[in-house]
Amino acid sequence: MKVSLVVNAYIGPNVRGGTGKEGYQLALDLKRRGVLAKVFCKGVSSGIDIPSENIIAACRSSLCAGILQYLSKAVKRYPGLRLRRRIEQWMDRYFARNVDSTVGDILYCPKPLYPRTFERAHRYGARVVVETSVLHPRHNLEMVSQERRRLALGGTSGYTDESRVRIIEKTLDLADVVYAWSPYLRASYLQYGLKEDKVRTGSDRCEPPGVDIVRFHPITDRARDDQFIVLHVSSITVIKGVQYLIEAWHSLGDRVSGRLLLVGPQDRDMRVIRGRYADASISWVGRVKEPVTYYQRASIFVSPSISDAGPRSVLESMACGVPAIVSDQCGIATSIESGVNGFVYCHDDVEKLAELIEWCYMNRKQVRSMGEKALETVKGYSVGDYPGEVWNRIVRVESELND
Repeated sequence: MKVSLVVNAYIGPNVRGGTGKEGYQLALDLKRRGVLAKVFCKGVSSGIDIPSENIIAACRSSLCAGILQYLSKAVKRYPGLRLRRRIEQWMDRYFARNVDSTVGDILYCPKPLYPRTFERAHRYGARVVVETSVLHPRHNLEMVSQERRRLALGGTSGYTDESRVRIIEKTLDLADVVYAWSPYLRASYLQYGLKEDKVRTGSDRCEPPGVDIVRFHPITDRARDDQFIVLHVSSITVIKGVQYLIEAWHSLGDRVSGRLLLVGPQDRDMRVIRGRYADASISWVGRVKEPVTYYQRASIFVSPSISDAGPRSVLESMACGVPAIVSDQCGIATSIESGVNGFVYCHDDVEKLAELIEWCYMNRKQVRSMGEKALETVKGYSVGDYPGEVWNRIVRVESELND
């Protein structure tokens, strides 16, 4: 058996995390097993330990990398240009042109983005396996559209690109098997028409690729700030629900003395929302290269998403010994036991969110104990287990489809 990967990112040993690091680890594992055929990726970093003949990189020059980096940053600033979809379509065309008889028996893709590539792989007899890291894109479109109407936001959003949603739906139809991170995600895909026997899940808990518990780790209590800090880390858009977190924080007034830290780049919608609140206790940190120190000094982490498969930031906070308050629209909510290692609440219940934040403020000692339990929880989500999990999926699919 031979296996090819399609990775929507740069890969290599110098990639810090996310899809690029996971894709590289997958490729190394398949190479070690002697089954790696091709790796289709956005580009590669230096020091990569995979033969060049096995790599199909859409971006091979420093000029191309610079242009792509600029366009990627412009995605959120100019959503009307639909740059995200255009970059993905360009990569899809490039990958498809380079699919040939060496593609192997299985094409594994962590994101359902490349219909031309999948069609071409099928022509050469490869079976396509997709991993879903988001809720169904149609669900995301509907949730974000509804929320933007509630907030009276004009213009467009990256999640309301109807053409991109249709492309992903086509890609899902072309896949032979779709692996969802959890039953929560699986239900989303079944709701929008995928057949039950196509969509699989590994267990009853949310199963993102995991968290690097070496990189993300607690600091001693003595080193932790005395100030009460509520933290959120993401690429901040309406879908992340930060508008509800700001409303909840604002409603607390002087009942809570502390800071709300919002870490990550903001899109146009969030810049509009930011302008509606003038609160000195809210710090918009922006994009950071290394979020670990923010996690380590936080009192609690809040993920108020209105539609989210993970998010992985919840696992990262828990790995740093910080309990999380998450909405019921987060897939990771299935790993949170309210009052034990965090809290779960209804995503649009601002009053309840404010109540939970205030409880954490008034019960710091208990929150620290919850943080210890949160750390114990994520020890079962080691990122090092991910390649083995994917390999087990591939073997299972190969066996089932050949029966």
